[in-house]
Amino acid sequence: MKNAMKIATPSEKQIEKLLRELQDVNDGLARYVVQMSTGEKQRSVKPRRGGESVGELIANVISKRKLTIPGVSPGEIAAERARAARLRPLQLAAKTLARSLGDAVFAAESKAWATTVNLYSVLTKLSDRDKTLKPELAPATEFFALGKRKPKPTPPAPPATK
Repeated sequence: MKNAMKIATPSEKQIEKLLRELQDVNDGLARYVVQMSTGEKQRSVKPRRGGESVGELIANVISKRKLTIPGVSPGEIAAERARAARLRPLQLAAKTLARSLGDAVFAAESKAWATTVNLYSVLTKLSDRDKTLKPELAPATEFFALGKRKPKPTPPAPPATK
């Protein structure tokens, strides 16, 4: 983990301030974004790689021939492509932020777990000499135990009704 020594922990006040700022950004973007369900995304037409030039060609042919199709226009192609191009930098910045935060959370959890494992190892060695440690460590010992785990009891089936 590079830079692990330079990482600070933000205060609760700093976190609250950052959350308010993120909410302000989210609120500022609300009129430009849409919320789509997984099903809506699955049913949507997926843009084909390289399709931008074909879209431009189709828009030009429609305009040149002065064709009209109810409900759609060649200008819609350019307008939606421009909208996507303007939003893309925000999307990339948000992905970068999400990735950085994910890495920071993972690094903190990883470091905490590594320290837990190391300290548990020390405590188990000490428990050989200090028998009062064994009962305190029992839940951790059970957690770290190797081999097959005892299966959790299954709840009884409800009585059959007719």
